[in-house]
Amino acid sequence: MSGKFMRLLTMALLGPTWLWAQAGGGTVSGQVLDERQRPLHGARIDISAVPGTVARFQPFQAARLTAADGTFTFNVAAGSYRVCVQLHNSDLLDPCMWSKKPPTADVRSGQTIRMTPLVLMRGYPLTVRLTDAKGLLAQETSKRSGNAVLVRVTDANGMPHPMNLRQQNATAREHVMLVPRDTPVNISLYNQGFQLADDKGNAVAGAGAHIFTVKIAGERNPRNFTFVVTGVKPAGPK
Repeated sequence: MSGKFMRLLTMALLGPTWLWAQAGGGTVSGQVLDERQRPLHGARIDISAVPGTVARFQPFQAARLTAADGTFTFNVAAGSYRVCVQLHNSDLLDPCMWSKKPPTADVRSGQTIRMTPLVLMRGYPLTVRLTDAKGLLAQETSKRSGNAVLVRVTDANGMPHPMNLRQQNATAREHVMLVPRDTPVNISLYNQGFQLADDKGNAVAGAGAHIFTVKIAGERNPRNFTFVVTGVKPAGPK
């Protein structure tokens, strides 16, 4: 076989590994644990380049699942990387969402980085329930009026996230999200077109965002908040 053919065959077999070696990259590895220091198998690791740090391969993003012992390894070009972790169908929190300093790894050419173990903390359910005895939310949705109540939670980095709609029927909607303990969390109700009141009957301010801060304290109890849809606001002049 010719030397050229052998080089092409090597490139085809090695693929990204060959490209990484040619770029003078390094390795990022680590382990994912729970609060009891037990390895987590099957956690999804998402690694992405910090903008401006990986000139040749930017943007870079890759993902894989942890091994049985909770470990993972990525071959990357030299640069800085953000490392996020999720374990689906669990009550464990992604550190990138709830930490003001998400896990990062700085890699130089030829360097192997062993990250400090990534410990996933347990989250606690925060529930916002909208009661709607007259079924106004469903009616306005069916009319496609554009009226809506959106429930969001802001993470530690100031990014809003829709709360998961756990269940709904003609007279109620229940949103839930796992949040960290002993950490103030902002909840926002973005209201368009409805009249709302809290569970004590106090009217909630009109259109726009109604924001309040909650904190799950040391007793680790779930927190529940209820708001009542009391009416639809009359349409303004056209």
